[in-house]
This record gives sequence, C-alpha cells and structure tokens, in this order.
Amino acid sequence: MRFLWIVLECAADSKTPTLVLVELLDALFDVFAEDDSNDLLRDADAIKTLGRLKGPLKRAVRGRSVAFDESSVCRVEEVADNLEAFIDYKRQHNT
Repeated sequence: MRFLWIVLECAADSKTPTLVLVELLDALFDVFAEDDSNDLLRDADAIKTLGRLKGPLKRAVRGRSVAFDESSVCRVEEVADNLEAFIDYKRQHNT
C-alpha cells in the first residue's frame, strides 16, 4: 500500500506528464471510492498529497496545452473536477 503513495508523492513533486497523472488519479478514485478504504487513506495522509495535485491539474486545464487534443482536455477537466469532489467527500468522512 505504501508503494502507491510513494508513486503519488513522486507524481506530485515531479514533472509527471499530465495525462499520466490523470490516469493515475482515475485509477485511485476507483480503488479507494468505498468508505471501507478511509482508514488506509487516513493512515497514508493521502488527502494532503492529493490536494497538492489540484494545482498542476488546474494549470493544465487553464493552459490547454497544444499537445492535448480536445478529448484529452475534456479528460483532464473531468479528473480535475473528480479530484476536488473526491477530496471533499473523503474529508467529510473523516479521512
């Protein structure tokens, strides 16, 4: 489990390509959506790490990089919105 958070922390601290970060986050949402994962998220201080990823995603959406096609831009926007909702939901449930 700790390995996943190390990967996430590295993604937050590096120049990870936006679309790689998007796929990582989308998978994480699926794996940790259920409330029975809250203890794992809390123990790993994951919400704090996830919060650090909001900035890079917002910059990618605002910048609308020429490297992104329209479907990629939509995907980044969707995951940025989902990240915000995921963090809010997990905070409400004491994660």
